[in-house]
Amino acid sequence: MNRPNRNLPKKWYLLLLGLLALAAVSAACSQQASNQPATSEPEGTQVASNDNAQPGTPPSEPAAPPQQSPPAKPAPSRAATGNPAPSAPPIPKTIAVTVPEATQLKVKIQDNLNSGANHEGDTFRATLLQPVIVGDRVVLPEGSSIEGTVTGVVPAKKGMKESGGSLTLSFDRIATPSGASAPMAASFSQQAKSTGKKAGTIGGAAAGGALLGKVLGGSTKDAAVGAVVGGAIGTGVAAGTKGSELKIAAGTEMTITLEKPITLELRR
Repeated sequence: MNRPNRNLPKKWYLLLLGLLALAAVSAACSQQASNQPATSEPEGTQVASNDNAQPGTPPSEPAAPPQQSPPAKPAPSRAATGNPAPSAPPIPKTIAVTVPEATQLKVKIQDNLNSGANHEGDTFRATLLQPVIVGDRVVLPEGSSIEGTVTGVVPAKKGMKESGGSLTLSFDRIATPSGASAPMAASFSQQAKSTGKKAGTIGGAAAGGALLGKVLGGSTKDAAVGAVVGGAIGTGVAAGTKGSELKIAAGTEMTITLEKPITLELRR
């Protein structure tokens, strides 16, 4: 059996050792490649991502994208909110019309009035008989109602100072058939006439007394006594005579005059 030649050149030993080392490195690389996950990033990518990091500073997380504010909602229209669009101010539905002072009104009294029965403060009613026109507008139509007050009462007197009764009326407020109303100022005053029978009553009583004296006594003296008695009777009759009361019956028509203007709000 031949022994190996121990005198082989040294370069062959080095070549053999290099081949063995290369085979070992190749086997190790193959085993490492088989153990790595298939989804791992290439080494060059990892290195590129870490190139921007400062030395000694941990890698920062990626910045979040900037948040965008939602678009502003358009203001709701007036129709959507229920508020109507502004418009011109409405035209007034009424207009003020004035009946001037000193205008005459023909009225009819609706209640019975009597100076012997009524008192101050009593009320009465009246009705306008003719319309009152201002310009081309009927301000106070026929049939307008009037409210009044008895402001003065003087009953009739009897006796030697006999006089008739009197009434003073105040017309305070007027209202049209459509419902418009306003204060007014007008008045009426009247006194009843006295009977005018005092002189006749006294004279007749004296003459009757003289005639009665003649009938009773039949002499001049008795006639004179009868005249005195008759005169006394005549005076008593005069004292008992009373002037007439002023009476205004319902339905009486009269004309009154405005003491102040009347202003009414009327429809256009």
